[in-house]
Amino acid sequence: MAYAPNEADAWVPDIAGTSGSWQSLITNDAQLYQNVVSIVASAYGPFVSPSDGSALVVCRFAVPANYDQLVVRVYFTFGQSGSSSTVALTLADGSNTDTASATASGASGAHAVSVTPSSTSASSTPRYAYVTLTAASGETITLGSIFAVVIPAVSATGVLSSGYESVDASWYATEAPIPSGIVHVLKLNPYKIAKDRLNCLFSMIQQEQDARSGYFTSTAAIGKPVIRFPIAVGHLQSSGLKKFRAWVYVEGYDTAKADVIISFGPAEIWLLDFTGIGQATFYAQGDIGGDPFGSVMLRVSSGSGAVAIRTVQILEEVN
Repeated sequence: MAYAPNEADAWVPDIAGTSGSWQSLITNDAQLYQNVVSIVASAYGPFVSPSDGSALVVCRFAVPANYDQLVVRVYFTFGQSGSSSTVALTLADGSNTDTASATASGASGAHAVSVTPSSTSASSTPRYAYVTLTAASGETITLGSIFAVVIPAVSATGVLSSGYESVDASWYATEAPIPSGIVHVLKLNPYKIAKDRLNCLFSMIQQEQDARSGYFTSTAAIGKPVIRFPIAVGHLQSSGLKKFRAWVYVEGYDTAKADVIISFGPAEIWLLDFTGIGQATFYAQGDIGGDPFGSVMLRVSSGSGAVAIRTVQILEEVN
């Protein structure tokens, strides 16, 4: 007796492999990879070069994830006293660096500098970027603002370092099947894109200088509130715990080290007794009440001298 299902069409899929709906799912997935931008930092200056012709690092910020090694670009506005200056962008993880530079010409304007990571070794560290300014001797360049993004591109074929799996057009060719494995890939790919391209909820970046100068400095051993910032309420009121990363850069003068305490909704992040880079991941959920603001507190934790916060980023991560 030949086998036959009770219903003749029991194993017929809802759509054919050549249907417009199936093709749209595959092409939309590719377009999503190609178009989703990651915004990692933005800030107003001023960021000012020295006038003696030397190069100076003026600011730094985290550039996490990006396992697919997409281009990192900083857009900037500038004004200068000379005719041209150099703006360099460097990606670093403490051992390896990638650097590119752009020439800013004219009295003022807007320009960009881009660099491509050469390794994913720092993606989880995460890697960080810094901006270096160089003007001719006797001249200066001042950046009025910076805006740092990860630039999307057409996906390479196969399984990428981020985990994203490209789905070839052959899957909607004539007589192509609709495997459950490909359906599963299309379902997970948006999550993998989001996990590899983090977005910054808050960034504050100041020029690096003597820790006794500028904004957000302290010489006291008692905690001092130095920054207060708004929170996008929807990021905490959605269902489930959400993961975030706090990344800060602290300068110290003499032997002083800092404690930095960040309040973000119901969460408190303690970064203790350090200078340089401090970071931590944390989870938050729930109602933030009638005061939807975060805050940063700073104090000298050990040693003597002064400490100053130059960068604070809160980035939304994907579990």
